[in-house]
Amino acid sequence: MKPIPPCPTLALLLLIYFCASLMDETFKTLAARLTQSISDLDCNETQARSPRTWSIQQIVEHLMLTYSSTEALIADRIAKGRPTQASLSLLQRCGQVYVIRLGLFPGGVQAPAAVTPSMDPIPLSGEQLAWTTMEQLVTLDAMLGKAASIFGERNRFASHVILGPLTPRQWRLFHLAHGLHHINQIHSLRRRLSGKSHRQSADPAHRR
Repeated sequence: MKPIPPCPTLALLLLIYFCASLMDETFKTLAARLTQSISDLDCNETQARSPRTWSIQQIVEHLMLTYSSTEALIADRIAKGRPTQASLSLLQRCGQVYVIRLGLFPGGVQAPAAVTPSMDPIPLSGEQLAWTTMEQLVTLDAMLGKAASIFGERNRFASHVILGPLTPRQWRLFHLAHGLHHINQIHSLRRRLSGKSHRQSADPAHRR
């Protein structure tokens, strides 16, 4: 990912306000929750991680990769001018109930290579990540709207690699559930970071 110039907090707030006026309610919720979880972090804090997890920045980059992957999938279906012909298996139906209807997301599932973030990213601040994420969500929301106008809001037009064929509405709900799952991970890493800072400030060796 290319470095992005730092953006002022006011500019980010204006972008959020503008984007919120364009997006579906589901993506408004996702965008707000994600922005709130990262926007105040500096370039060092976004690198916070635990031994078995991605860093905060890697989590956000993973989310952005899923957005661009979905955009490419939608573009392909629109270019072909027809919805997927794939059928829905019983296992996929169960997965859709779990993730899309109940809003749950299983932990410990390895991400496909195509949406795995760089292991050595250029450090970016939370504002920079929020800025880019917001722009991608607006693009994805617009593409899902276009797909709904072509294939119908209730028609399963494009297949998720695990959950199978989804409607435009289901794609939005999938990204919400997936995003909230990772936002919870970000909050966990932030608590870890806050605890570490508190211990250091309490340590006489770190006092002036």
